[in-house]
Amino acid sequence: MSKSKMVFWPVIRWVNSMITLKSEKRFPMVYFFERIISKLMGREFCFKRLWTKLDGALYCFCVNRTAASARAALEKVSD
Repeated sequence: MSKSKMVFWPVIRWVNSMITLKSEKRFPMVYFFERIISKLMGREFCFKRLWTKLDGALYCFCVNRTAASARAALEKVSD
C-alpha cells in the first residue's frame, strides 16, 4: 500500500466503525439515513464498509512489524 493511502487508514477505520456500530443512540445519522433509504427502496439497505479487500492488510502489517521487532531484539540479545 502506498504512503498516500496509508494516511487514510484512520479515516477509513472511523467510517467503517460508524457503519458497523450504528444505532439510534450511537451514530444516529447513519442509522436513520439507512432506514430512510430502506423505506424508499422498499427493501433492506445497509452501507458497505470501505476498503474491505484490505481487511487483513493492517493485521498482516502489524504481525510483520512485530516479528521484525522481535527478531531485532533476539539478535541484540544473542550478540
